[in-house]
Amino acid sequence: MADSFPPHGAWPQPPTHPIPSGPSPPEGSGHDPRKSNGTRNLLIGLAAGLLLLAVSVPLLLSRLGDRMDAISSGSDEEGPGGELPEGLGPGDDPVPMPGAPFRPDSVAVGGGSVWVSDLACGVVVRIDPAARRVVGSLTVGGSASGVAFADDSVWVGNRSEKQVVRIDPVANRTQASVEVDGYPLGLAAGEGSIWAVDESEGSVHRIDPGTNRVVATVEVGENPHYVAVGPTGVWVTNVKGESVTRIDPETNKVAATVETGSEPLHVIEAAGSVWVTNAGDFTVSRIDPATNDVTATIPVEVYPHALAFAEGRVWVGTESGPMSEIDPATNVASRVQDADFVSIDMAVDGPNIWVADAVAGSVVLVDAATGKVVDEIALADYGDCEKLREEAVPPTPQVV
Repeated sequence: MADSFPPHGAWPQPPTHPIPSGPSPPEGSGHDPRKSNGTRNLLIGLAAGLLLLAVSVPLLLSRLGDRMDAISSGSDEEGPGGELPEGLGPGDDPVPMPGAPFRPDSVAVGGGSVWVSDLACGVVVRIDPAARRVVGSLTVGGSASGVAFADDSVWVGNRSEKQVVRIDPVANRTQASVEVDGYPLGLAAGEGSIWAVDESEGSVHRIDPGTNRVVATVEVGENPHYVAVGPTGVWVTNVKGESVTRIDPETNKVAATVETGSEPLHVIEAAGSVWVTNAGDFTVSRIDPATNDVTATIPVEVYPHALAFAEGRVWVGTESGPMSEIDPATNVASRVQDADFVSIDMAVDGPNIWVADAVAGSVVLVDAATGKVVDEIALADYGDCEKLREEAVPPTPQVV
């Protein structure tokens, strides 16, 4: 029997954060046998067919994953870059996720809760980290992509309405909806601001929480995907530009552009370096912010995506399932045991790493101290998108 969560206003109060169109895995060696008579040829044909099936199914699933992330990134691999696909335009419902009915695509920690934006349902889900269960949700619009916590508020991208929504986690209501020029994708908090990546416009919007308004827009590289704020600046990955843009928050201008590997997705600044996942060539780039040079290119698992820093190590989640951890002292990556889930985004709370698995429709908890998977919260256990929307706190229109 599916669990349910408290009615409106009954959440526990808190105590006083595309798969872009990458290359498919190498083609297999399956073949189609020639038609001939006889039992021997029939058996050969059946064997070849099974081999072809074994090769084709993973490829099909891989490309399906690419198409699902094309939905997430707001681009269509068969159309012009930067255009939002049908089903995610203003006023349209998001394209449903094949398989699981949910599409958790970003995760953040704050206010005593874990917050997960779900693209397919258009809601932000609230998880009690102690009980490890969903305790509520809020509707933000047609789609929800990107989440951050700052200034005692939850910030969520609402791509279908071209807004960044601010939520009061204590009152469980929308405080404001900040209009932006394009479709907000990734969000980050830092330097007294909220930074929103706009993939369709090739820019990053800076929002002042004091006024709930965009105070600066910085043009970056081609097909920006993710933003992170660190001690040395604001860092933005450019998927098609194969680079990372460094923004000076003092001037709101580009300070540097650093070439990376193929299809850079996520970026973090930690351990005195900037780390970037390169989904196209299965590596992580390590950048020295003092020189803006790549000092190491570290091989990791297939299709690296999400990044986190916990317990002195860099954690690398993938779209293919495995997870790696990198020792900054040696630049050597090792596989995490028993980790087999798709990592679209990760957020850290002490030794806990919360992972958004967009394919399974779940949130995975990893203990960075032990390197073990602790729990998995399946959103499907709480019903479907319709139930989440019905029981969610509705948005309150306060567009600024």
